[in-house]
Amino acid sequence: MQNKFESLAFLTLASNHLPHSRGSPVEDRILERISRSLGVIVTLWGGWSVEGYEAPFEGFVIFRMAHHGVPGTDCFLCWSADNSAIAWGHMLTLDIVKVNLLVSDREPPVPITPWLAVAMSPEGIGAMAQKEGMARAAEVMMELADAERCVAWAMIERSMTP
Repeated sequence: MQNKFESLAFLTLASNHLPHSRGSPVEDRILERISRSLGVIVTLWGGWSVEGYEAPFEGFVIFRMAHHGVPGTDCFLCWSADNSAIAWGHMLTLDIVKVNLLVSDREPPVPITPWLAVAMSPEGIGAMAQKEGMARAAEVMMELADAERCVAWAMIERSMTP
């Protein structure tokens, strides 16, 4: 499925790291699974799941990524240029975002649309590292980032489907 965006601004709030993710196509089976199941737990692969789903504004969604049921990140995805500033302001009021911004010690500017901002769950990341072991913790975090971007692209592509 093709969408109008070439890249996704991918911001980790705790570090202010802001790379751009190229819009590679999401497999249709993953897109279909996510699209059918929004609002409930969606099992992806390797123990990853999307838990919860909220759409407070047009073109803006909030979802949580978990690994074997342990919360990893809250994700904030916006693809509406018209609602980007409102969505950003809403996101900044949430406690998990405030905690992540304390770690980074500065509030980043609103990224270009579309953007995906992720706030790490301190308890969840610690539990994940403990469960997986320190040797695998970095690999798990890379998997998490891949899963977050895959879900974001699937949601963007779903929004473009009439």
